[in-house]
Amino acid sequence: MINVIIGLLGLGLVVFLHELGHLIAAKKMGVTVEAFSVGWGPKIWSFERGGTDYRISWLPIGGYCKMKGERALLKAWQEKTSTIEVEPGDFYAARPWQRIVVLFAGPAINYLFAVLVFAAIALVGYTVYTYENRIVLAADYYDHSTPAAEAGLLTGDRIVGIDDTPVETFRDIQTIVSRNAGNRLLFTVNRNGRTLEIPIEPALVTESGAGQIGVFPWVDPVVAQVGEESAAEIAGLLPGDRIVAVNG
Repeated sequence: MINVIIGLLGLGLVVFLHELGHLIAAKKMGVTVEAFSVGWGPKIWSFERGGTDYRISWLPIGGYCKMKGERALLKAWQEKTSTIEVEPGDFYAARPWQRIVVLFAGPAINYLFAVLVFAAIALVGYTVYTYENRIVLAADYYDHSTPAAEAGLLTGDRIVGIDDTPVETFRDIQTIVSRNAGNRLLFTVNRNGRTLEIPIEPALVTESGAGQIGVFPWVDPVVAQVGEESAAEIAGLLPGDRIVAVNG
């Protein structure tokens, strides 16, 4: 439920900025904005300034920017008339290039906002959760073969480089492999202290267009936490226990 609320708030912010772009551009181009609403439905609170009714509406999803005469073209089409009746301040009273600016301003604000958000994230930094560069062969668990198994990789191998690019995490492996479907890559592998070089050609996943070689990340079977009153707790498992076999 929290994720749904956060998603709706995020969507509302994106739509608000989009409509704000239309509002600013319309006023700059001399187009009268009759109403600017944050949210849809009946208004909860409003005030008027500069000929515009600024509103907060009941449903906090999106919003709208209502410009004077914006439906004149639709009305002319419905009435099958060859001319559009306009008054000063109407959307269609503005020059064509001015109308283009008004319409383009909404997505332009969204694009600029996206650039600023990604720039801020890059400056602040972020945490990426991944696994180490040790692998488990998918072929060990499925009947079909994979490029990794055919090339000679083994479960427990540690991939330390691909085409002279150092590899430190499983995410590094995924990133390089996904971009190189059908391309021959040279994998540098550490196997029990020995260094091997194994060429592998990632297969194309038609559903996504990405490459894959058929490996999973190595995850040590160590219990991280035990739920209260769970079957594991009743059986006596504790955080830190290493599971080394199941049913023999």
